[in-house]
Amino acid sequence: MRFFLTLLAFRKIFVLVFGSVILVGILSFIQIPRQEDPSLKVAFVRVVIPFPGADPTKIDKLVCKVVEEEVLEIDSVEEVTSIAKNDFALFDIQFDYNSNISESIEDVKEKIAEIRPQLPAETTEPVIFDDMAKNYPIVAVITSNEYNLRDLEIFIKKFKYICLDLPGVASAEIRGELDKAVYVSLDLDKISKFKIPLARVFNALSAQNDLGAGGTVKIRRENFLIQTQGEFKNIRQIEDVVIDFSLQGNPIYVKDIAEIKYGHKDQRYKVRYNGTPGIALAINIKDRYNVLKLQENIKNSLQSFKKDLPKNINMHLSIDQGRHVRFKLYDLYVNLLMGMACVIVILFLFLGFRESITVSLSIPFTVIVALFFIYSFGLKLQQISIASFVIALGLLVDNSIVVIENIHHHLTVSNQGMLETFATAIAEVAPSITSGTLTTIAAFIPLMLLPGDTGAYVRSIPIVVITTLICSLFTALTLTPILYLWLCQKANIEAGKVKSNKSPFLSRKYQSFIQFCLKSRYFFSFLALVLIAGSMVVAEKMGKELFPMSDRPQFIINAYLPEGGTLEKCENTARRIEEVLLNRQKYPEIEKFSSFLGNGAPKFYVNEVGDKQPTDTSFLEIIVTLHHTLPDRKARSTLQMIDAVKQQLNDKIFEADVRVRPFRYGKPLPAPIVIRVTGDNLSVIKRVTKDVKKTLEDIPGTRSVRDDLGSTTYKIGLSTDSYRLNRIGLKHVDISTDIHTAFSGKKATSFRAGDDEIDVIVRLREEDRKNFANIKELYFTSRLTSEKIPFDQIAKIDLKLEKSRINRWNQRWSASILCDTQSGVLPEKIVKEFEKIIADWQLPTGIKIAIEGERKEMEKLANSLNLAVIFAFLLIFIILSSEFNSLFQPIIIIMILPLAIAGAVFGLAAMGFSLAFMSMLGFISLLGIVVNDAIILVDFSNARIRKDKQSLVSNWEKYTTILVEAAEQRLKPIFTTSITTICSLLPLALSGSVYWEGFAWAIIFGLAISTFLTLVYVPVFFRIIEDLKMLLGFMPSFNIHIYTKDTALQKEIYHLLSASHNLIFPEIETDRAIDDNADLIIIDDSNRDPFSLVRLLEKTRHAPHISSIVISETRNAQTLKQEMQNDDPAIATSYAKFLVQSSLYVSPQNTNLLPNMVKEVQDKISKMMQNVWNLSRKVRKR
Repeated sequence: MRFFLTLLAFRKIFVLVFGSVILVGILSFIQIPRQEDPSLKVAFVRVVIPFPGADPTKIDKLVCKVVEEEVLEIDSVEEVTSIAKNDFALFDIQFDYNSNISESIEDVKEKIAEIRPQLPAETTEPVIFDDMAKNYPIVAVITSNEYNLRDLEIFIKKFKYICLDLPGVASAEIRGELDKAVYVSLDLDKISKFKIPLARVFNALSAQNDLGAGGTVKIRRENFLIQTQGEFKNIRQIEDVVIDFSLQGNPIYVKDIAEIKYGHKDQRYKVRYNGTPGIALAINIKDRYNVLKLQENIKNSLQSFKKDLPKNINMHLSIDQGRHVRFKLYDLYVNLLMGMACVIVILFLFLGFRESITVSLSIPFTVIVALFFIYSFGLKLQQISIASFVIALGLLVDNSIVVIENIHHHLTVSNQGMLETFATAIAEVAPSITSGTLTTIAAFIPLMLLPGDTGAYVRSIPIVVITTLICSLFTALTLTPILYLWLCQKANIEAGKVKSNKSPFLSRKYQSFIQFCLKSRYFFSFLALVLIAGSMVVAEKMGKELFPMSDRPQFIINAYLPEGGTLEKCENTARRIEEVLLNRQKYPEIEKFSSFLGNGAPKFYVNEVGDKQPTDTSFLEIIVTLHHTLPDRKARSTLQMIDAVKQQLNDKIFEADVRVRPFRYGKPLPAPIVIRVTGDNLSVIKRVTKDVKKTLEDIPGTRSVRDDLGSTTYKIGLSTDSYRLNRIGLKHVDISTDIHTAFSGKKATSFRAGDDEIDVIVRLREEDRKNFANIKELYFTSRLTSEKIPFDQIAKIDLKLEKSRINRWNQRWSASILCDTQSGVLPEKIVKEFEKIIADWQLPTGIKIAIEGERKEMEKLANSLNLAVIFAFLLIFIILSSEFNSLFQPIIIIMILPLAIAGAVFGLAAMGFSLAFMSMLGFISLLGIVVNDAIILVDFSNARIRKDKQSLVSNWEKYTTILVEAAEQRLKPIFTTSITTICSLLPLALSGSVYWEGFAWAIIFGLAISTFLTLVYVPVFFRIIEDLKMLLGFMPSFNIHIYTKDTALQKEIYHLLSASHNLIFPEIETDRAIDDNADLIIIDDSNRDPFSLVRLLEKTRHAPHISSIVISETRNAQTLKQEMQNDDPAIATSYAKFLVQSSLYVSPQNTNLLPNMVKEVQDKISKMMQNVWNLSRKVRKR
């Protein structure tokens, strides 16, 4: 209380401090970065090991098996998935999300370096994609129908350097450009004529283009660098390289056997925009930079740059995350402001004018202060954190409402001054609202402990809510009373002259109803059990899902052509898909689309992998962006557009498997439903995989069912005799390397031309490469004799079928079946139907079928959420036990929580929602919200009981009256706080956001039902708990107040009594707010006159059946009565004499008798209360 008196007395200083805090909060809001979704660390690394010329079977055996076995030894690695394809092996290495990802990646690099000598010599340097988390929120595309890609590349590079100078740009990378190269195209007839092996050409070029230094030489005490001049400067120098000598001894130059010219490498990655070829610039943002500022800077730069472009060259932002962030944050800002408006309206409806003004002003202050801490914690403003403010909005006014209501109540009854009245009212509710805030925090703390990337995705919810709640508690206890005091002083309001704002009609109706409930308390308890059991049945029948599909106006089209196809075939398919999308009459909702052929789009969305993978000419991805609004007509939703486009593409595209999908929230998954088949026999795995795929296709509601087995393709094999090769001095690597050089081309060296580094690639002429039979014209050089040996003498050509890919998962062969669901069909429904079907399958030996995708993640999260709920219950129980100093009363509040969740379940089921992960988070959040009202109601009930213990001793049924009066006093504040919380969430629930509506409705329904149930069941459970305590013989604990200034005596009493009783040593003997809690007082009469002693004895007036204990050296009942008579006959009343006579006396030397004396008093009152309770039971039975 002293703190609050000081606060109110020096309120001008505190207001100045508050103003400074608001200023800092506003500056934090301006500086805090914005983005659409929370940032997630990517807990996996991708490794590619090239093996030129090797087929999947060979790579699987010699590379994949070895690498998997070694990498799985790393502690932080959870699983390893590998794919063996022609020419390379790909590994996706998944880490424990909670591990240090940077250290884990370094461990992988070290492990790969260790096993490098164990891999075949033909493998080249591994490529490790350690930047999987790099994000490109903005992608610009340059296009033209008249200029070629080489010309466009000049302009896109200029814009790249402009972007690199902009603040916030970490890097800018070009996609879809033409890589320059110098091709040494060998004439097969000429090299055959001169019997020149390809290796000789390759080695001659590499050796002639000397890039090394010649060392240093010391001359006259100075070191001089020796620089050789062997580097190629132009094509003429390449043409003049000597390859060999003819039989006549004449040199054979490169120009004699090959055509050397500039060109570009075969494209394996193309970009198109709205059906036009182009080149993309992917712009990577710096960490902690505002994407909205980045977008604005780039758009301004682009507008200026476009002025200097030729007329027939266009530049666009094909992917613009800033735009989506702006729209998403705008919607959430609107929800937040609407929530504030709803809360303020409710405050003015239920509170007085001054009270409403005060609480309303506390809302922006709390939010602004919380923003300062959010910025300090390194969080960003994104949809999760802003929605968290909406969630906290209804909660942050609860404490202020309770404080204001109690101050108003004291103003109606108090006869003290204004400052004392305010301070007393604040101090009275400070412990309860503090414990209420702590219990709400306790419910949200477990959400911070959810593991994995899903836990990280929603972690800003508990951080923002907890921070806001702490700020709201601080505001309620400091700024709110200061503002209210200022308004009261402006209106010349005085304590004791304020009218009550209770509603007599509502109070009477509630009193009648709660009295009925208390009389039938055991019947109502049975109804509560029925409600909980019914909700469990309903929850079991409700659909379940992980995260809903994103409602952003964008979707993705993926097309998978048969493996081994060319990029030209992929581009033909892309054009046919683009024809559908360009039909603006049929699809006016489509604003633009970008096509990425041979790889995915640059990573711009939180759970997309992007293009961090080897190029695949049989794959394409199209990002389709819809208009946010269509003023002339009602636009179809994203899901409706997906269904329409998917249907048309199914009727038009037959050469590829086309998948049309929305973006998804949460953890990145390859598909909602993933079935993994593992085993030790590839043929059996293939057969079971086909059965699983067919089964899924037959289940209604599935679509885009596919597997990753790959196709079976023809392979040209070369049969060699190892014994003969050894005798003539050849190795397999010599043959495979030269053949790869002949038909695929191989980089021999490189040289610089200006700023470009140009590769020199050796291969056969195009006409020679078209016919593989020309391989017979090649010659190879013996390592022993340098003899030139023709192909026919060392190998034969075979044509055979082979698998295009072989998959592994944790050292076992595997295959995955992926499946999407139709609109409105939950993956869990499909999975349950699939489980029923395969339950009767007899799987071959060694074959296992595992269900992954959403099911696997849901199981992980269910376990985590169960632990979170248990942890939340435990924390709440501990806090409540400390608050009430009881193990029984927390049970009253804990029993309310399942009822609140039951109400939420029934509400969600009635609205047709599934039990998604966010709905379950709503349940946990609900736990902390519901306890607030229950805590204050129990706290007020306890206060009323302490004040009326005399009535309880004489009439146990007085409990009903006390509980009704306490509940009636808290009726309006409970309704007000609950309605404000509900109304603050309504804009979010009605916003149409598929992500938040389930979460918001869960809290709304749960809170609406629990508010009613709290007002009913807290008194009911309170009375039942007290009945149970009396039945089991648990009497109320005693609060013993000891009045002594003797420190040594205080320590002695504490040592004797603290083990079994609650001891209080009041500092102010006249403080009635403290003394009302006393059940027994012990008085040290040292230096006390009779008047002072009698005044202390009168503190037992509320329970005259309890005797006081006086520690006195000389006094007893008779001597004290005589002193009273002699000193002042006016105080020697019959009541005072009765108090003196009924007290117990003990000398300081016999304080060891105190425990027995206290026990005697306690037994006396306990026996009386037990008799009264037994009598009340008999009366009820009659």
